[in-house]
Amino acid sequence: MSGDSGHGFKMMPIVGQWAVKLLENGQQVLPRWQWKQSQDKEGKQWGDEVSWRIGTTGEVEEILTEHERVVKGRL
Repeated sequence: MSGDSGHGFKMMPIVGQWAVKLLENGQQVLPRWQWKQSQDKEGKQWGDEVSWRIGTTGEVEEILTEHERVVKGRL
């Protein structure tokens, strides 16, 4: 465990007010803060796109299986 400066804690009233407004309105009116839609403007599913990252997505089980294979290969 590590210490915490409390910087995030002081933001809780602001985050709380934002969460209440979101729950009361049922949607975020500012586009920049809205959740990304699962379909793009052409109606195509973007699925697990991670264009802002290098690499691909995968299930934890697949990653663990690959890791075990690599470890066994080193023995």
